[in-house]
Amino acid sequence: MRENVFFGILVILLVFNFFSCGDDSNENKEFTVTFDLDGGNINGNTTFIEIIVKSGEIITNFPEPLKINGYLNGWFTGKNGVGNEFTITTKILSNQIVYAKWINPFIGEWKQYIIYSNNNVFDQGFKLVFFEDMTFIIYQDNAPFFKGTYSFIGSEFQFTFTQSMASGNDVWGEDNGIQEWSYIIIYDNKIELYENGIDIPVIWEKI
Repeated sequence: MRENVFFGILVILLVFNFFSCGDDSNENKEFTVTFDLDGGNINGNTTFIEIIVKSGEIITNFPEPLKINGYLNGWFTGKNGVGNEFTITTKILSNQIVYAKWINPFIGEWKQYIIYSNNNVFDQGFKLVFFEDMTFIIYQDNAPFFKGTYSFIGSEFQFTFTQSMASGNDVWGEDNGIQEWSYIIIYDNKIELYENGIDIPVIWEKI
């Protein structure tokens, strides 16, 4: 009789231990999310960043790489924005790789105007056309005005004016035709810029 009671208690303990261990292993399981920088740079690292999280958790602090002439437009399960977007609401349930999506947000035609502190808007009559080969043409009142090249990284934007199309002369001076700006993308079709040392915002709005 005593042996039967002992055997029954042993079976109960083994079953309880089995289910307890199963629960613990699920709760404590960790997964690795690999952020492929796709040519981006974080302190000299141009390959990938790994973040380890527990099962079911989310990641709120994403890597912030920089890339010359590339604007980080999210992280995706496939390269070049293919697949599902990986966001701060994505629960981690397995090991996975996500890829940086880089775009050039400037390509296309834009009109330019200035907003003063009293909210008055001044339309300068400028139209800017940016091309994929990193060149641009500025029109004033629909006539070609300047052309040159441009580049950007992070929140910094740089014009290099190479020729005045109105006069045909090369553009140079103390700044060698270079202007440096900082920019903020407000929407997909609107960008706010500040020329270095000037607090008045310049707005580019997509045509």
